[in-house]
Amino acid sequence: MPKRSVLLLLALTVFISALACAPETGASGDHFPGAGTVNSIAADERKINITHDPIPALGWPEMTMDFQLADAVTLEGIEPGQKVEFRLRKRADGAYVIESFDLAKD
Repeated sequence: MPKRSVLLLLALTVFISALACAPETGASGDHFPGAGTVNSIAADERKINITHDPIPALGWPEMTMDFQLADAVTLEGIEPGQKVEFRLRKRADGAYVIESFDLAKD
């Protein structure tokens, strides 16, 4: 194989590898919208359990998960059984935290 073809193949391999390792991004960079139903709240641990709809930007199917709440998130007016809309942020350690949420609009 000529030297130029080998270099081109190597450059293409590096480019594809870089794309595969790129962080996931949502509609607003590192934030991902979601919606679901609140199952339980652990206010003392700043956690909420939600059965969420699929989150296509993350490739997540519908599932039930515990989420940590960002410090700025308030639980005022949120109760189990309510439908909510939320925004997730991926932390440096790979965990997803709820940055904001509101009651779902009907």
